[in-house]
Amino acid sequence: MPQKTWICCHQEGPAPTWCPFCRELLPTEEHLVKHRYQECRNKPEAQRSFSRKDHLLQHIRSTHLVQDVSNHPPVYPNDAFLKLWECSPPPLESDNPALHYSSVDIGSLPGVNGQSTPQGISRQASQ
Repeated sequence: MPQKTWICCHQEGPAPTWCPFCRELLPTEEHLVKHRYQECRNKPEAQRSFSRKDHLLQHIRSTHLVQDVSNHPPVYPNDAFLKLWECSPPPLESDNPALHYSSVDIGSLPGVNGQSTPQGISRQASQ
C-alpha cells in the first residue's frame, strides 16, 4: 500500500504566490492558464492524485510544462515544493480486498514448508 500520495495543484487559496511549474513570482491568472493550473485544480482530487512521485512528475511534464511561458524554461518542482502536495493516502474502505486475507492455503504454495519451487525460481535467505 502506498505510504504517500501527491495531489497535483493541491494548495489552499485562489492562486499560488509563485508558479509551481516555472517559479515565476506572483504569476498572473493568464500565466497560470498557460500551465493549465486551474484546469487541473478543478478536476476531482482522485483524478489528480498519484501514489508515485514519478507518476506525478510525468503528469506535470505532459500537462503543465510548456516552452513558451514568460520566456522561462520549464523547471520541475523541487522536493520542497512537492512536499506541499504530499499527503497521507486516504484510508481504505472496509470492503477493500487489500484488507482481507486470501483464501489460499499459504502452506500449499510452492517453496513453502519444504516444497520445491517452480523451475527457474530460486529462494534466497534474507540477511
